[in-house]
Amino acid sequence: MSAEALHTRTVDLLTLDEAQRRSLVAQLQPLHQRVFVPPEDEDLTAHLIKPGALAARLQVSEGPAGAPISYSGAYLYEHPFQGEPCMVLRSTMAVHPDHRGRTLHGAFLAGEMLRHIAAWPGRRMFALDPIVHPTSFLLKTRFMGHIHPHWGYDTPPELAGFVDGVADAWGLPAVDPADPWVRAVGGRTRETPAERRFWARDPRPEVQFFLKLNPDYHEGHGLMVLSVLDAASFLAAVGRLGRRQLRRRVDEASARLQLLGWSGRVGRDDAVEALAACPLLRGASRTSLEALADAARPRRVPAGWRVIRQGDEADALYVITEGAASVELEEGGGRRPLDQLEVGAMFGEMGLLLEQPRSATVRAASALRLLEIDRAALTGLMDRDPAMARALWSEVARRCLVSQALASPRLRHLDHHGRRRWIGAPEVERLHDGERRVQPEDGTLLVLTGGVELLAGRYGRLGPLSLVELEAGEQMVARGTTRVVRLPPAPVAAVG
Repeated sequence: MSAEALHTRTVDLLTLDEAQRRSLVAQLQPLHQRVFVPPEDEDLTAHLIKPGALAARLQVSEGPAGAPISYSGAYLYEHPFQGEPCMVLRSTMAVHPDHRGRTLHGAFLAGEMLRHIAAWPGRRMFALDPIVHPTSFLLKTRFMGHIHPHWGYDTPPELAGFVDGVADAWGLPAVDPADPWVRAVGGRTRETPAERRFWARDPRPEVQFFLKLNPDYHEGHGLMVLSVLDAASFLAAVGRLGRRQLRRRVDEASARLQLLGWSGRVGRDDAVEALAACPLLRGASRTSLEALADAARPRRVPAGWRVIRQGDEADALYVITEGAASVELEEGGGRRPLDQLEVGAMFGEMGLLLEQPRSATVRAASALRLLEIDRAALTGLMDRDPAMARALWSEVARRCLVSQALASPRLRHLDHHGRRRWIGAPEVERLHDGERRVQPEDGTLLVLTGGVELLAGRYGRLGPLSLVELEAGEQMVARGTTRVVRLPPAPVAAVG
């Protein structure tokens, strides 16, 4: 579904009479319950029309059939800061899972910011929201820029105290009295265990920071996130939003003209930005990313269509630039959901690099925009940029080791931090066919690609993705072009 197929309407919540409120709540109830698991005693009217707000407006987006697919609310409050009254803007949002990854209400929220900044000249103004999911935190950091708390700098004590006071005034109790930032919000976003595992493995610093501060977000806990609202921050936020929407318009025009390449500098910059955000490509230079962007093929996939199929040969990898995708395991004639992939996610890279068949099916959960990068483009980049190739193989090795640790009975005792200490930043060693190596000391060996034969030992020949413990002095010979990783001995579970 394109953005043009949506109908939006804006409601001034404070002007509604009782009958109009009941009607609005009835219209939004199915969407709200599809997105959230509300507490048994939740009053959706109080959730949508928050008590004490000086201004409250709600934008609703509806699909072609007239059913709401998303809503966003903006609420203005007054609260003292350092002895002076200031304004606090709070927002709320719900987006149907089929439409996640799209900026449906960015212009509305930007307009509300501008309206209140203009209405209260000279007043200090903040945006403050209890963030209940990593996706919302990513959007907040993307568009608001300077926020509190932040993984890169400290929050002044007076701002932390301000957040504490406002959250208390809103009736959001602290989960831990010693921590003013995490509050019991109530309703929680619907999320499968597989989706939760996906976020736990997401290496982006903003995601890991959110999970560190709010590890039990799935229990209805919200991380209070504060940002200053003034003319400068507003213009910066609108600039980020505008660039994103402009790039989308250019790409849509390119599709209508059936252009296969990027249409102008805006689209190319978008591709470079998307590639730079991928963990596997963090070691690549700007020049290499630009070359890869030029070689990438933009694709559009309708909702419900399959992108890759389990068991097929891996001949390309993909980066999501808009929309969301679901990862499914096909078994017994049915499908079992494993993960949900959002904007910025890369998929298909493990099968491509390890030369393994596709381990799962990936399907468009909503309309998708992708970058497709084939094997020739990726290997060409790796040949030209050895530093990037080392970083890429190190990340592939790390992911394989994490998967092996999670699957191995003797390593399941390791938690996230234990696995991280053991794995570290693995270095991948390339062996040519027939090349011999001697294990220098007791340790763990992972075979990534190719195979090795132990000349005298317990295992004989080891194929791809084998993980074994070796003793010092054991000899091996590569069978074919092979990549291996050596680690210290695997940690042993404590007894008792």
